Order: sequence, then structure tokens, then C-alpha cells
Amino acid sequence: MPESRSRNWPHLLLGLRGRIDRMRWCIASLVLIIPLLVLLKFVDWFNFEALSAATSRSAALVIGAFLAVTLLLIVFCLMALMLRRLHDRNRRGWWLLLFPPVPIVLASSVSAFADDLGPTLSSALSAVVLMITIGALLELGALPGTPGPNQYGPDPLAKNFSSAGQSAAVRRRS
Repeated sequence: MPESRSRNWPHLLLGLRGRIDRMRWCIASLVLIIPLLVLLKFVDWFNFEALSAATSRSAALVIGAFLAVTLLLIVFCLMALMLRRLHDRNRRGWWLLLFPPVPIVLASSVSAFADDLGPTLSSALSAVVLMITIGALLELGALPGTPGPNQYGPDPLAKNFSSAGQSAAVRRRS
């Protein structure tokens, strides 16, 4: 049962408990980032006034609401994946406040106030954004999880190895 749950996409993308290994995090994140980029392009193209004039105001509202709900669902799934990966690293969920929001807010602030900040401060803040982003990618995608069980659940790799070892032992006995 635990092995089948880990291969269950809704549980993988929406679950907030337990741990996931680096490979599952990378694959699921890429599966979500590609539609996220496409959706963000649609949001960029979305012109409420032009769509209202071409169709009706209610149709434009429905399309806008669909884009917003889909965007929120993808962001929630990405955050749930990050949370479970942090749990695998034996980190608390509060780390989510550092990884996505801080670089986004800093990058937005730098781009909005670049003229007022000056080139030196703008470059320094951009370097901080880059360092936090690289740190997040290393923490989530490169560093191994805590070996063995931790406070968030059993080691996701140990389950795979133990079931593979059991099946090999069964084959040897036959």
C-alpha cells in the first residue's frame, strides 16, 4: 500500500504529509512547471476588456476565474511538493516562507524600483535573489534526504529498497 500511494499522482501532488525523494520531486516539479509557464503566458495575454467586447462579460469572467483557479492549483501543488521534500530533509514547513516568496518579492522589488535603487544596490539584491534560489535548488533537489525514518515519516527510499530486496529474496527461494 505505501508503495502504491507514492505512485499515485493526486497523492503526490496534493498530499501535505510524509516525505518524497529527490527524483519524485524533480519529475513532479517539472511536470507542473511546464503547464505553469504556459498558463502564465495565457495570463499575460489575457485582456479582460477585449474578451468582454468580443464575447460577453460573463464569459470573460469565467475564463479569468478558470485561469486564476488553475494557477492557484498548480502553485499549491508545487508548494505541497516542496513541503514534502523539506520533510524528507527533516526541515519544518516554515522553510516554505523563505524559498518561494523571498526571491519573488525581492526580484519584483528590484525590477520595480531599479531606477531608484541604483545599479550597485540593484545588482546586490539580484545576487541575493540568485543565492536564495540556488540554495533552494540545492536543498530540495541535490541534497539527500534524512536516512531512515524522521519525525515526518519513513524514508521513501528505504521502502523501495526493502521491497526490492524482499522480491529478490523471494526469487532466490523459488
